[in-house]
Amino acid sequence: MGICIRRRSVLWLAVVLPLANLAPAHAAGFPRGGAGPDVSGVRLGDSESRAAELLGTVQPSPLSEDPQAPVRSLTFRNGTLLALVSKAEGITRMILLRPEAGDILGLRVGDTQEAVVAAWGPPDSGAGNIGIYKGGQWFVAVRTDPKTQVVTQLMLGLSKAATQPTDLPVPDWSTVK
Repeated sequence: MGICIRRRSVLWLAVVLPLANLAPAHAAGFPRGGAGPDVSGVRLGDSESRAAELLGTVQPSPLSEDPQAPVRSLTFRNGTLLALVSKAEGITRMILLRPEAGDILGLRVGDTQEAVVAAWGPPDSGAGNIGIYKGGQWFVAVRTDPKTQVVTQLMLGLSKAATQPTDLPVPDWSTVK
């Protein structure tokens, strides 16, 4: 089951990364600029060893077993938190898969889309059940279940504007059910 969750997370990365820098930032309660939020003390750019110090034992992902690979996928907290670590940039993405993985700016997996919008305002960009909140050099992606509108994954990542398209719409999260 753990491998299936990681594969879905990697597929989610393929969908979210192109969406991360699309529309101008406007969400009312979402912070902008700076180094970005942390997940249990770990910040984007931190080293693998710093993450292990704060999050506990690193469990290498079967998706990147080679410790010399330029980007590695690591799991923490019994597979509830996935981190992508680049040799050059340190941690570039953190994906929270379950509530016990921690929170991003007070929101956790299991919260509702309504709670996200109440805390941060509508997303800056995204598609369907994925909302992207931009913080400048970083972003948070929120994935919700299309039927229940419960948050199923949260991702904190570094923005790479030069590699992102600009033609996707802002999702309409104003009609929370």
